[in-house]
Amino acid sequence: MSNVVNTPKPTGEYKVGTSTFVITSNREEKLGPKAGKEKRIVAARVYYPVREEQIEGMEKSVVVSEGVIENLVKAFHVPDKGFRENKEGEFYKDVKPSSEQKFPLVVFSHGYQSYIESNNFSCIDLCSHGYVVLSVGHTYEAAGIDIGGGSIIGTDMTAFKKMMTPGYIFGALWLTFLKGDAQKREDAFRKWQTKYVSYFSDRLPEWQADTLEAIEELKKRYADIVDFDNIGAMGHSFGGNTAYYMCHKNPEIKCCLNLDGGLFGNYDNMTMHKPVMQITSGMNKNIMAKVELDTDAPVYIAEIGKVRHMGLCDTVFLVPMKSVVGSVPAKELHSILCENQLKFFDKYLKGAAGELSFSDTEYVKYRQVMP
Repeated sequence: MSNVVNTPKPTGEYKVGTSTFVITSNREEKLGPKAGKEKRIVAARVYYPVREEQIEGMEKSVVVSEGVIENLVKAFHVPDKGFRENKEGEFYKDVKPSSEQKFPLVVFSHGYQSYIESNNFSCIDLCSHGYVVLSVGHTYEAAGIDIGGGSIIGTDMTAFKKMMTPGYIFGALWLTFLKGDAQKREDAFRKWQTKYVSYFSDRLPEWQADTLEAIEELKKRYADIVDFDNIGAMGHSFGGNTAYYMCHKNPEIKCCLNLDGGLFGNYDNMTMHKPVMQITSGMNKNIMAKVELDTDAPVYIAEIGKVRHMGLCDTVFLVPMKSVVGSVPAKELHSILCENQLKFFDKYLKGAAGELSFSDTEYVKYRQVMP
């Protein structure tokens, strides 16, 4: 393994404040050792813009606790070096927000078995350009969520292990190499999903509910700085699918950005009426062909051929192994992600003038699907 890459600094005009909260839902928890006997817990991290003078004399905040690091190392079977060497983030805890203006909101969901701060670097960068970002944790489906008091909730592997059958594994490999138009690829994916991966479909409404409850809590805490009339959704892996699902289902979500998330779930007879951006690794494009079908709004697709699935989150800096994240240089990949998310949300949440345009590079190829 190579040395840990120097991690990126935010590029916007703002510094970044952060806070966390944990709430208890009224919904019954369906996973974990006390399934059916306790209420579901929702945890989240908030990123919000602040001015430089507001953080004068303050120390940078810790990204994740020791307990979460231990869970991540155990879940991913990776060294802890990157997590420990980058334990402090480019943000400041519990800074008093400035109420000089309201900022658009982007809600983020991590991938399955990942963690709240999985895309910390890109969330911080987006926030530094004038956005509030709300990253929502999905308990028992994250590698580790710190709920305070030394308590860490890990993944309930029971249902996930049941899904990992030979049919699931070989079907996923077959889909990677499938050729054909979007409809052929989507039909093949749906058949495979129905037979082997129905569990994921059943979890989408739960992740949606987690996110909506976190937004309601945000309204109580940060109403002075959040423009709740302009909300976008974003996520990595299953979190990206959650963003797409919420863009379909929830009127308050105006657009979404999906980072390599397979579009599991029942989308039959559903037409997307809102702009979507999809950033995908070459390996996963066949499990998200749905985005090209049944839309009457613009779809922007960025395909990064030499990146692996886990390269589209902070792992590209924290665990820089080609077998894990691919061969695109970490800083180049981070630049691609940050540029794309900023252009997309500036257009559809801030009303930036002109048409969105993207230029192909050595690492990324773009195309657009127009209704």
